[in-house]
Amino acid sequence: MKNCLKRYKIRYLKQGKSQLLGLNFLRWTLCGRETGHSLETLLSFPRFCEEILKSLRSGFELDSFSNAIKKLTEKFGLDYLLVDTHPGLEDDTLLAMGVCNNLLVVSRLDQQDMFGTGVLAEVARTLEKPVHLVLNMIPSAMSTSEASRVINKIGANFKVQVLGWLPFSEEITNSLSKSVFILDNPRHPITKRFNELATKLEGLSGVN
Repeated sequence: MKNCLKRYKIRYLKQGKSQLLGLNFLRWTLCGRETGHSLETLLSFPRFCEEILKSLRSGFELDSFSNAIKKLTEKFGLDYLLVDTHPGLEDDTLLAMGVCNNLLVVSRLDQQDMFGTGVLAEVARTLEKPVHLVLNMIPSAMSTSEASRVINKIGANFKVQVLGWLPFSEEITNSLSKSVFILDNPRHPITKRFNELATKLEGLSGVN
């Protein structure tokens, strides 16, 4: 799988198209306009999804991983189990996508994250997995109405459900992960946003 993706990346770099690909994708994402490349065109690497499905069928122990998730859930009496993976299409990401009930993508507004989000959403659709999007670290300079407008536009263009967005918080950054911020600051505005997001997660289909 990695060799497959690397081969496509090298080919596009040699053709000098990587920058054009990224810029057009960002314009398409934020503006919802055709720029000579549709989303399908931007993601139409030869046999891209076919290679992913082939890897899932033959390269990974889907049954073993699924059984391990089930045993872990039963042993500890878990209501929910969130599997945090590496960003992008790494082996563990594909493995988790293969067994999950819902795929939650956390992304920022920068170009690289937006492109990766589009790829993940397209792959998830191929695997028939529901995709939900949370935008993180929204710049503080953006007003609430502007951020909501941009984020809803992204969700519509990706054809995914947007669960919400989280603003950039300097206080969280300065905490240096010494503790769980929302537990130490239950009255903080960002804590309210996390609680609202958790409530939406609980209401997703397939989440028991």
